Amino acid sequence: MTNASPQAPPSRWRRILSRTFKWSAVSGILALAVVLTVALNAFNYYAVDPVATPRELYHRTWDAVRVNYYDQSKLQDWAQWEHKYDDQIKTEEDALRFAREMVASLEDPYTILHGRQEVQTLINEAEGKQELIGLVFKPAFDRSGSAVVNSNGLQLPETDGVNALPTIDKVVRGSSAQAAGINPGDVLVSVNGTSASGLALAELLALLSGEAGDELTLVVRQNGVDVQVKVKRMAVQRPVVSTQRLPGDIAYIRLESFFQLDQADQLQAALEQMQDCKGYIIDLRDNGGGFIHTAVESAAMFMDAGVITQMDFHSPAGVLHWTAEAAPDRIWVTVNGVSVPWARRPNLVGDKPVVILVNFDTASASELFTAALKDNGRVHVLGVQTYGKGIGQTLIPVGNGHRLRVTNIMGRTPSGRWLGDAGISVRNGVVPDTVVTAPGNLLIGSPNDNQLRAAEDWMRRQIP
Repeated sequence: MTNASPQAPPSRWRRILSRTFKWSAVSGILALAVVLTVALNAFNYYAVDPVATPRELYHRTWDAVRVNYYDQSKLQDWAQWEHKYDDQIKTEEDALRFAREMVASLEDPYTILHGRQEVQTLINEAEGKQELIGLVFKPAFDRSGSAVVNSNGLQLPETDGVNALPTIDKVVRGSSAQAAGINPGDVLVSVNGTSASGLALAELLALLSGEAGDELTLVVRQNGVDVQVKVKRMAVQRPVVSTQRLPGDIAYIRLESFFQLDQADQLQAALEQMQDCKGYIIDLRDNGGGFIHTAVESAAMFMDAGVITQMDFHSPAGVLHWTAEAAPDRIWVTVNGVSVPWARRPNLVGDKPVVILVNFDTASASELFTAALKDNGRVHVLGVQTYGKGIGQTLIPVGNGHRLRVTNIMGRTPSGRWLGDAGISVRNGVVPDTVVTAPGNLLIGSPNDNQLRAAEDWMRRQIP
């Protein structure tokens, strides 16, 4: 990624985004406003990157927080940061270090200043590209919910708590890491002889990144035993939707994430493939969310009409009150009282019974999707109360390829309920219709998956 050039989305993703936003008889300015409020995050992955001096980089970050942050009460003393380090900012590294210190003062683990390499990883993930080995690490947060960072302001991963070795959170399906027998919960000890102890997430990414086809030698600690494995980087187009036909013509559809631009396309294909089924189990466990517009599009495939979500977007133009409501032939998006039509996908399940499986790690856009269908009486929710993240973030270009991920969205369910800010001040979450707790060693989809069995039992009672 160059410092100054705009990043144009590849043609496939441009088609997906343009198809999402189709309207008629509206002004270009209003249409642009709708696009910016609905999918600002997605489009800003490809936004123009201004060239910035180190001092400008710091000040762009300061100003982006000032005009976009959702909780203005936290900015009462924000002016003190504006020129605090002017005389000390000599290099881009200085600017990033001081800007990250400033951002961390918000004590908001979701407002983060991403470096160039992290931004490219986010773009690859949104496009479904996987050119790594398939290991995913979870960011570490302290008890107050603040991001745990090193002396350079880089966020650290969750570790084993003993030797500061990163714990593997997920292993991408179909990746070389999965083929090598690496499992979630394993600990990464070293990469090509370099210790992984104490490395930040960005440093881990740099260590694991490279050309597709290159082989890496990893040492992974499994159940206390160090195992050496060899893995190759592979170019993989990652699916986030998978299907299985269960006995009794029940469709099981797992949505791993809404954080992929073609996720709604994948879900539509899955529902069309399973259209002859008598009922549907939608598994959102461990789905941490993603793009708002993909969750809205996805919810419409399960309902004819009804409010999908309500949101307040904080922007340089002020607070934009935004509502998405499904109608049989379109979705109406209303921004500050002005409504425009948005292309929708058809209801592909009719009035057949639907169960949504959720757990504590069902968050953000996944909660939006679940609450939209629950409030409209279209689904039965089973599992445990969800994460409670009724806030959202937008990526803001601040210069030289860096992006500020800033919390600027407050979302509510169709009934007006706020799901909370992930425990920063409150955690509400979606309450299941049927509470079923899972054993601590639950492997989703395995024979001991009691939540899935309970969903099947409920579904069979609904099917004639």
